[in-house]
Amino acid sequence: MPIRTRAGGAAAGQGDTRLGWMRWRAAARRSAHSAPEPFFGAALGAGALLLLALALLAGSALTANVTLTRLRDHRAEMVRSNAILRGLAELEAHIRRAETGQRGYILTGERRYLVPYEQAIGRIRADLDRLRGLVRHPAQIARLQELTSLIDAELAELARVVALRAQSFDAALAAMRTDLGQKLMEEIAAAIERMTAVGQELLAERAAHEEASAARIARMTALQGVLAMASALFGVILLARRRVQARMLDSEARLRAVVDTAADGILTIDERGTIETANPAVAKLFGYAPAELIGRNVRVLMPEPYRTAHDGYLERYCRTGERRVIGIGREVLGLRKDGSTFPIELAVTETRVAGKRLFTGIVRDITERKRAEAALARSEARLRAELAASEARYQRLVDTSPDPILIHEMDGRIVYLNPAYMRLHGATRVEQLLGRPLFELVHPADHHLIREYQGRIAAEGGTQPPIEVRTRRLDGSEVPVEAHPTPITWGERRAALVVLRDVTERKQAEARQALLRRELNHRVKNILAVVQSVALMTGKGAETVGAFLQAFDGRLQALAGANELLVRDGWQATGLAALLRQALLPHGLEEGRFALRVASLPVSAALAQDLALALHELATNAVKYGALSVPEGRVVIEAGPVEDGTALRLVWREEGGPPVTAPARQGFGTRLLGQLFARQHGGSVTLDWQARGLVCRTEVPLAAAA
Repeated sequence: MPIRTRAGGAAAGQGDTRLGWMRWRAAARRSAHSAPEPFFGAALGAGALLLLALALLAGSALTANVTLTRLRDHRAEMVRSNAILRGLAELEAHIRRAETGQRGYILTGERRYLVPYEQAIGRIRADLDRLRGLVRHPAQIARLQELTSLIDAELAELARVVALRAQSFDAALAAMRTDLGQKLMEEIAAAIERMTAVGQELLAERAAHEEASAARIARMTALQGVLAMASALFGVILLARRRVQARMLDSEARLRAVVDTAADGILTIDERGTIETANPAVAKLFGYAPAELIGRNVRVLMPEPYRTAHDGYLERYCRTGERRVIGIGREVLGLRKDGSTFPIELAVTETRVAGKRLFTGIVRDITERKRAEAALARSEARLRAELAASEARYQRLVDTSPDPILIHEMDGRIVYLNPAYMRLHGATRVEQLLGRPLFELVHPADHHLIREYQGRIAAEGGTQPPIEVRTRRLDGSEVPVEAHPTPITWGERRAALVVLRDVTERKQAEARQALLRRELNHRVKNILAVVQSVALMTGKGAETVGAFLQAFDGRLQALAGANELLVRDGWQATGLAALLRQALLPHGLEEGRFALRVASLPVSAALAQDLALALHELATNAVKYGALSVPEGRVVIEAGPVEDGTALRLVWREEGGPPVTAPARQGFGTRLLGQLFARQHGGSVTLDWQARGLVCRTEVPLAAAA
């Protein structure tokens, strides 16, 4: 926040001191000019007159010496008081620069603003050390201690906000919005004002003592003049007086140099507002020559409405003591000679010199500061607009997110939720969920998971690993979700932002995968059992290793073909026609050796494997001994449901082959057919060895086929 400077106090003290010396000189001159010439009565004897003159001279010299010593002490105290007032003005300016640099860094994040901030901090410490060395009066010592405590608190607050900005812009901005910094600055301003008031009172008191001392010196000088006319020591006394006057003129010249070279404008007016003195800075600021201002009303430097109201305000203050600017300071507009206006900071103090009330004004051009403040305000407004737009974009992203999002405080109370979270729980109004404890919406068996991540957030902070919980919808149903908690600050309190993902489909997919793994394990075991059984049965009927390998390979190929169909169809069931074509393809299906009359029926995985083996055995037997052993032979296959629809019938009929007879012993194929259809599926197998070819009839209940 901007600080109103009290630099006017210091400068005012300088101006008041200069005017005090001027009044003292005038009084001294009037006293010297009005001193009576020494006259000695003729009745007095020359010796008595000389003794009397020497005695009076000795007494006046002693009194003058004491008065001069006191005058030097008062002068030193006035110089110290002026230095204290200047130090207060510089201290307040450095505090303002520190705050301006800090605000620039907070709002922009650019570290170049920390350079004036850190420089100002160092100068503030130096200013306080210098003031401690200057202050001697008990009242000022107490005020300085109070001011030091307030400044330490303000610097700590500035440093705290700078440290917050390094972590988070939002946290630093929130800290700037609090009243702490403003209250501290108001207390500092008030403390400086009180200390300035004490300094001004001391200046006024010392000016009064100085005026009294000047009057006393004037009287002593007059008496010394009278005595000097009567004695030979007049020259010595006159020389001492001239030395005093030279010192006073030197002090006045120094004060004049300080006022004339000051960067701020300094002017004095009387009770009617008439300008009595103005330093070159005033003339430069307002575009006048110094001589143009002397004797004119100070209204000439004010635009409306200040111009019209000034005399009335000055008259009212002199009459009632009501302060509006005097001793307070404010920002107003100044009027240049060319009619242009510019912002100034005005501080006015009051003093009395020789019983006359005078007002000293300190004028500082704050045009550049106002420009900087305006630029800073624009930058702050732009940053606020960008922040608001960013927050709006983030709000839209959250509101339109397909993932459910909620924010809950560390006690579990829900303070925010997005539409996706409402849809997940089947809510139609925000009030149905907002403010409820999170634990009411989570399965009791999962409450410990919530408490665990809350404990980790409180102890460690940082994004937490995801957890899986079961959330309860308003209708009582449960939905498995994956929760991703992240610690945040909600207002001034710690909270957690939780993003949820509905993992119902993933859980179902995992269940399907587990089922498939179990089914695959079961199928592999079955296939291995079938292979093992085929291997054993093939080994029993084979006479040589070569015959075994050839027969075993063919039967494995038949199984492989059936499995290929089952894998393609998801290992649930496969079409009967496709199974027959796949099994007969190696035996001349595409060469027209087979006639298929097959109904469109699904068969189970177990039956499909067995049918593939059976067809392979029948086809292999036909190639070796039956219809497929001669070019003109062929096989007719009929497959479909029986008349009452309770069973699947498959008929294998060979035609055009050599005459066949029933074998003397039961071979592998015959045993396999009986085992596959009769024992495993509860069906029947009939082999008819007709002269024109083998006819094989099998029936399997449809329940087993499906």
